[in-house]
Amino acid sequence: MKFGAMLYQSSGTISAVEFARIAEQCGCDSVWLGEHTHRPVTDDERPLMKQGELDNHAYMHDPWVTLGAIAASTTNVILGTAVTLLAQRDPIILAKEVATLDQLSGGRVILGVGYGHPSEPYRTEMANHGIEPSDRFDVVRERVLAMREMWTKEESEFHGSHVNFDPIWPFPKPIQSGGVPVLLGSSGGSKREIWEKRLGWMLEYCDGWLPGSTEPHLADRINELQSAARRSGRPAYDITIQWSEARGMGDPLDESAIEQFESIGVNRIIRHFTPTPSGSQLYPRDEVVASFNEYEKLLRKFV
Repeated sequence: MKFGAMLYQSSGTISAVEFARIAEQCGCDSVWLGEHTHRPVTDDERPLMKQGELDNHAYMHDPWVTLGAIAASTTNVILGTAVTLLAQRDPIILAKEVATLDQLSGGRVILGVGYGHPSEPYRTEMANHGIEPSDRFDVVRERVLAMREMWTKEESEFHGSHVNFDPIWPFPKPIQSGGVPVLLGSSGGSKREIWEKRLGWMLEYCDGWLPGSTEPHLADRINELQSAARRSGRPAYDITIQWSEARGMGDPLDESAIEQFESIGVNRIIRHFTPTPSGSQLYPRDEVVASFNEYEKLLRKFV
């Protein structure tokens, strides 16, 4: 079992660079950052802004700039996103940013991609980028496929409904063979037909799955994904789950829970360090260090 650490990077909380250094010292194999580009203004949230209680999504720093700073300040820790909102990103620019970071970090990047929330204010966040929320699944699919073309071919082109470009020479290339690993940061949903769609997408354009720790039917779904990978001659999928300390996401993360996750095929747990209350922007350094001390005691039993 491997262990990661995640932080909503923002002003007013512990520096993401210091957070990553502590994570590496504690034995974490990876550090993960999330993404929201902005917070649409609403009348309901105007009072929260004035009171300094706006959701911490509003204050998040850019993940790729931040991961670049972390890469320069760490040695071995993997640099991941959980998740990049790919529907809101230009695929040619992002392919270059990700490949550049992979080069500069010595091949330490994992790209977790998500579709975005279907509820407000996240629908408006997508719309502000010119994306119709109902198109987000197709947009993400094409952008991942296009980036894979750019990472693996000297001369690449892509022609789809949402991504379309004639032959280009995209450089640099990632150090990692086959390009940067892509994990799908998405639930399989509550219905079989939803899960079958997610399963098909993972088999088509992803290298792993990044669900939450309370994912329904998690053991069965991992088994189904890995069985499908074997039938298609693909390597085993990376199964990384997120566990949040402040969102009531299932049982406490203890030795028994870790053993249970390991027994069903999970190979990495990301602890999402979240301030309490979870909507708070601030996560003081002393609280983070105290949480890490407890986390280190736990993961040292497995690392």
